[in-house]
Parts: sequence; structure tokens; C-alpha cells
Amino acid sequence: MSANTEQSCFSILVRNPNHEIIDRGTGFFINKDGFFITAGHVVKDPTCKYFALINDKEALIEVKFKEYVLQDAYRSELYMDLAFGKISYHPKSFIKLSSNQLQPGDTVELNGFSKDAPKDWAIDTDDLNEPDKNIRFYNSYSTQINSDPTVKVNKIANKHFIMTNVYALEKVMANMKGLSGGPIMYKDGCIGIVNNTQECLRSTYIMEQLTSAGIEFTTT
Repeated sequence: MSANTEQSCFSILVRNPNHEIIDRGTGFFINKDGFFITAGHVVKDPTCKYFALINDKEALIEVKFKEYVLQDAYRSELYMDLAFGKISYHPKSFIKLSSNQLQPGDTVELNGFSKDAPKDWAIDTDDLNEPDKNIRFYNSYSTQINSDPTVKVNKIANKHFIMTNVYALEKVMANMKGLSGGPIMYKDGCIGIVNNTQECLRSTYIMEQLTSAGIEFTTT
């Protein structure tokens, strides 16, 4: 984990109409104008509002692009779980995207905010089980690319689709709730985002969507 990666990430708060925190995710900046990437399922609920938690202050998120479908709604080989947003903030650091094509066995790093407390912290276990999910810690998890295909089964249409724009990951045994949307790093570049414990949307696809949306980004 580099300091730049940590400084580019922030926790996303999901607040319901009663302003209660009902979930969290991770976002990361891709330019100095406040644009960021996260997973589509983090911001999927139109009845909720979303806030970036930066320096203990909340900034309202404007969702600029979102694609997310349930498993039984898949109609193609494209994995859809991506969102772009913007906040009124000019970050000092942002993450560069990489078009490197990884192979099974390559080691990558998942980054973001999860419930795992740093090993040298003394944390009350009751705090870790808070239902409002107020507690999050920045963490990095090392794992590897594997060769397993990512398959979505549409039970309604009785069809299955092998996803072409994701990497399969070796499962990380950790309390990763809240890490969704965080950057997956390989060397100095982001090769994808955390969608779940075993799937990673590739940065090459993300860059195509950013270009279509007219959002600036930097590559390694």
C-alpha cells in the first residue's frame, strides 16, 4: 500500500430518508476535480443519499454515472457494477488507472475501508458489531488473480453468461464489508475495483466508460 493510495480513498456513507447510515462503501479519486470511482451497488438505491467522509466531514455525492443489474437481469457477457461520482473537493492525491493485462497467479492489493481494525489497535468487540456501521478502518488485503471464469446465471431467462470484463480473485478471508468500490492495485496502477470478495471489474472497461462520460483520468 502506498501513501498515495490511502490518501486517494474515502469511505462512502449510505443514508436512508431518515438520515440513518444503512451501509458503507469505498470510493477513490481519479483526478483533482473531485471525480471518483466506486462500485455501482454502493449507490444503487435512489431513495438514499450518499456522502463522502473526508477528514471527519461529510460531503454530498453527485452520482454522474451508474450501472448495476441483479443477477437475473443479465443479458450479456459484460459485468455491470460501476459508478462515477463527484464531490465539491479538490484532493491532493488521486489514483492512476492501468491497462496491464494480468495473469493467474499475479499478486494484487485490495484497498479501502472495512471493519477489520488494525492489528495493533485495541477495539471493543461491541463497537465492531454496531448496526449503524459507523466504524470503518482503512485496510489493504493481498490476494491473487485466479483462472476461474466469472459466470452469471439468469434463472428467469434460463441462460448463463461468462463475464469478459472482470478478473476472478482468490477469496480474501476477512471482514471486508465496506470495501466495495475500492481500488485494486498492481504495482503503481489500479487494475480494477472491488466488487465483491472474488470479482474485480477491470480498469480497461472502466476507462472506456470514463471516456464515454467525458471524465478525465490519468494512466500509468
